[in-house]
Amino acid sequence: MISVGPEKLGGIGMKKEDVVRFESLEAQLKGVYQEMQSLTRKSPSDAVNKFKLELINNILMDLNPFLTNLGYPLKYSQGFKDDLLPFNSDVLLVLSQYLSQMENLRARAFSP
Repeated sequence: MISVGPEKLGGIGMKKEDVVRFESLEAQLKGVYQEMQSLTRKSPSDAVNKFKLELINNILMDLNPFLTNLGYPLKYSQGFKDDLLPFNSDVLLVLSQYLSQMENLRARAFSP
């Protein structure tokens, strides 16, 4: 993980409190990603339960303003629908896209 201080992300218009929130959400997303990775290895075609789905959706919804305001719109920006429970592997795929976009944001913060 690349550590970016407020002065770096602040260079692309993020306030210190936004950076702190971004880093907190990043840590949460990485934790959920690891859990989903484990579940996907065991049973990729199992449906994600509603509790996990709500937790994941909350993290994604909180991340969207950071990513969409900087030109990183994501297809699942409205979250997963709990009436159509996705498979573990589907959720893992979307989480990996979010992690990639977050890394793109960090890379952009370091570019001159």
